[in-house]
Amino acid sequence: MINKWLFDILKDGTLMDNQIYSAESGVFSDFRIPHAKIELKRRQGKEHSKPQNKETEIWRFLHEVEKETRVAVKNKNSNLIVLRETEYIHNSDDNLFELSGFNCNDFKLSTGNLIGFIRKADYSIKICSRFGDKFLKHIISDADGFLELENSGGNSASMEGYEWLLLYLWKIKLKKSHRLGLPKMYITKKDKTNAVRGKIDERGYYGNYDGKFNCTYREHSYDNDVTKIVAETFRKISGNSIIEDINSIKNAFFTATEGKRMSLKNVDSVAYIKNPFYTEYNSVIDLSRKILKNQLQDFGETSQSSAFLFDVSMLFENFVRKLIVRQGFIVEGNDMVKKIPTGNKSFNRKLLPDLVFHLDGTTFLFDVKYKNFDFIYGVNREDLFQLHTYVGQYLNDFNLGGCGFIYPILETNLNNRENKETIRFQELIIADKKIGFFIVFLPVPHSEEKDFTIRFNENCRKTMEILKDKLLKT
Repeated sequence: MINKWLFDILKDGTLMDNQIYSAESGVFSDFRIPHAKIELKRRQGKEHSKPQNKETEIWRFLHEVEKETRVAVKNKNSNLIVLRETEYIHNSDDNLFELSGFNCNDFKLSTGNLIGFIRKADYSIKICSRFGDKFLKHIISDADGFLELENSGGNSASMEGYEWLLLYLWKIKLKKSHRLGLPKMYITKKDKTNAVRGKIDERGYYGNYDGKFNCTYREHSYDNDVTKIVAETFRKISGNSIIEDINSIKNAFFTATEGKRMSLKNVDSVAYIKNPFYTEYNSVIDLSRKILKNQLQDFGETSQSSAFLFDVSMLFENFVRKLIVRQGFIVEGNDMVKKIPTGNKSFNRKLLPDLVFHLDGTTFLFDVKYKNFDFIYGVNREDLFQLHTYVGQYLNDFNLGGCGFIYPILETNLNNRENKETIRFQELIIADKKIGFFIVFLPVPHSEEKDFTIRFNENCRKTMEILKDKLLKT
C-alpha cells in the first residue's frame, strides 16, 4: 500500500468525475477500484506544521468548496462554463462533489458530471474526466466539424487546472466560425466627402470653402466590436501553445482591426451578431469575455483563489447529437417542448428529452447520460421513471418506435464483461404498444492509447450504424 498526503491526492488529478471515494481509519480508496488503497500520511510527533499536514485546514477547505460550488451551479456562476443554450443545454444539477464524514481520515466524497479545478490560498482540488483529456478534446472538436491531430495545438499537462479546456474550446469555436470568413458588421463613420453620403452636417457645410460635405453614414466593415474582442483575446493569450496552430487566423483579425485595442470595460457591451451568416461567432464572443475578464479568478470570498468548472455531460450530449445526425436521422431542436400539469393551473412542468429524432415516419426518444452505468441494477431509478414519462407523453403525438439511454464506457471495461455488446435490447409495453428499449454504450479507448482518435471514431461509427439498423427493425 502506498503512502500519500490527502493534500496531494486532492490536487494531483487522482480524483475523477462520477466516482465515489472514501477514507476509513486513514485508508483512502475508490469505491469502484477497492484494491487500489492509499494510506494517508499524517503529521508525526514534532514535525513542523505545513499546509499538507494541517488536517483541520484541509477539512475546512473541502467544506467551503462544496458549499461555494453548490451556489455556483445553482446560480450558473461565471466560473461554471455554460455555453449558449441554442446549441448546448446545461441540465445537470450536480455539485462538483458531495462530502460527508467526520474528518480527513474518515469521510466519503462523491463526484458528479462536473470537472474542474479550485484553489483557495494553499489548498486546491482538481477533478478530471474519467476518460482523460484526449476524450474531452475529441468530443469538442469532432462535434464542431474538426478532427484535430493528436498532440496538436498545445500541451494541457503544462497547465495547473483546466484553463486549457476553455482556451481549447475557444479555439475550436473560432476555427468553425472563421470558415465563413471574418464577420462584417455595419458601423457608423464620419468623413468629409465630395458627394453627399448618408446624412450631412448642414451647419458645417455653410462657411466651408473646400466644397466637401461632413457626412455621417453606415457601411460594412471588418473593423468592428466582434473582430476587436477576438483580436484582444489573441493578445491576452499570446504565447500559449494551444493557439500556435492558428497563426493565420490571428493575423487576419489583427489586420482587420488595424491594431486598434478594446478596453476591458467595453467587453460586456459587445452585441451578439444577428446576421444568420455569422451567428456562430456568438459563442466565440461569450468565451472571449470569460478569457478577457479573468473569470477563472475570484472564486468565493478570498482574492487568493481561482476556479474553473465544466459540465462534461453538456459536451457529451452535443457530441452524441452530431453522431445521430450523421446517420441521417432528423433531430428535433431544443425548442420542442412538451408540458404536463402540476396541480397548479398557472404552472406546468416542461418535458425535455435529450434526443428526439425521426426516420421514415417513426420517432425515437433517447436520453444521453455521461454518468456510469450500473451493471448490477441497470438504469438509475429516477432516470428510468423520467424516460417512461417522456414516452407516455410523446405517444400522444408520434409513432414512437424506440427509446433508451446512451452512455460512454471505457473500452476495457466493456471488453472485460461477459456481454460485450455495445447495444442491449429489451421491450417496453406502454398503453398496449410495444416499444423497443435500448441501452447504448459508446466505447472510449484508454487515453494512453496511441491511436485514440482513430479508434474512438471507429467505435462511434460502428455503434451508431448498429443502432440505426436495430431501430429500423423495431
